[in-house]
Amino acid sequence: MISKITEKTDRITKLNEYRLLPSLQYYLVAEQESCFVGVYTREGDRWYVEFYEKPEDKIPLPFFGLELPLASIYRKIDFQPEH
Repeated sequence: MISKITEKTDRITKLNEYRLLPSLQYYLVAEQESCFVGVYTREGDRWYVEFYEKPEDKIPLPFFGLELPLASIYRKIDFQPEH
């Protein structure tokens, strides 16, 4: 999970380091305070990003032959409504 304090590290520094690993296919960044996941996917030498924000969304991970429901990521988290 990402927090405001680690956001730059998680979204930039770690991504730049991890993407150099030839076996890495996906890099997921899950928000800590809201239902929101950024999925970075390798396609050859390029990476692209997609965002998921609804609990009913499923993240396709075709390299592994599965889908990851956002509800699974956030299953024990009860988000408080914003005031």
